[in-house]
Amino acid sequence: MNQETVEIQLIYLNGLIEIYLTKDDSFIKIGCFPCSFLTCCLSCACSVCHLILRVLIYTRRSDTPMKALKRYVSTIMHIIRWEEGDVWDPNDQAYKDLQSVRSMHSKASGLVNSQKAYDKVANVPVSDKKYVNSSCPMNSHIRDDLRKQKHKLSPLENEQTPPFYISQWDMSFTQYAFFGIITAHPKEVGVHYGTDEEFEALIHFWRGIGYLLGVEDKYNFCNGSLAEVRKLCLEFERLIILPHLTSVEWKFEHMSRSLIEGINMMVPHLSFPAMFRFVAEILGAEIPSFISHMSLLNTIQYWLMKFTFSILFLIRGIVPLFNNLLYLSLDYVLGRRQPPFGKPPVTIKL
Repeated sequence: MNQETVEIQLIYLNGLIEIYLTKDDSFIKIGCFPCSFLTCCLSCACSVCHLILRVLIYTRRSDTPMKALKRYVSTIMHIIRWEEGDVWDPNDQAYKDLQSVRSMHSKASGLVNSQKAYDKVANVPVSDKKYVNSSCPMNSHIRDDLRKQKHKLSPLENEQTPPFYISQWDMSFTQYAFFGIITAHPKEVGVHYGTDEEFEALIHFWRGIGYLLGVEDKYNFCNGSLAEVRKLCLEFERLIILPHLTSVEWKFEHMSRSLIEGINMMVPHLSFPAMFRFVAEILGAEIPSFISHMSLLNTIQYWLMKFTFSILFLIRGIVPLFNNLLYLSLDYVLGRRQPPFGKPPVTIKL
């Protein structure tokens, strides 16, 4: 997108012609590190949804730390291309990249909803995947702490309406994972100086991305004003995310640990307990049993995150510095650059 508010996009949505103004995307670039870091956090939250979790387990593309790292880096690289290019120009690489992601989603949906695979996705025993349970599982403490939220649980499937995997609802859920928590709780995740205009630009960006990925306008999480979208984010957390945490099993913990341990190869000092406590606190969840079972190292990691986002990011210029470090880490992991001393801990090929 251009830095000036000059470009007009005409988009056909549900029979209506709407005008999209290309807004200044400086907030998107300034918030690169918080956005990508919280994408990691909320990717864990996506696993709360049993429908999404089943697909993740069945496809086996993020069930180990290395696989999860590759998937996370691939996702971040897609987003960087979309932000730096013109997703509305069919001749631009950003548009082609986004359409390839849409095609990938379509093929995956066709696979998991096919007659051959559907029952396997719904009923595949986790033991078939040969996962090893954590030596110190925390999922039982999550259930104990959040059992009071269980009365708010709204089932997402029943016998009368069998699930459809990678649906419009799943895509809307995923939209929230990329921008929801940073929009609803900006200061808690280090965005201390974001203006309403900048948040509107962020919502505008993800509304357009959702449309291009096939999300119908009535299901688009970004459909509304800034105040309306923020309210929707808070309702989504209260009625969907927190209640579904009351029934998490070690499958959720395994997938979340795989993701965070994978990212820890690129961004050090992360752990599942520290990350979960950080997100739970943002969402307003009280988890005393979970906290009491955290190790000293996990507790230190949590307070390091808390200090970084709540205090360190108050200093102007720190977020751009972290952005540069993130880009540098991506270069090391992708093998595009060598560290000045030694070798990168891991390299991957996309």
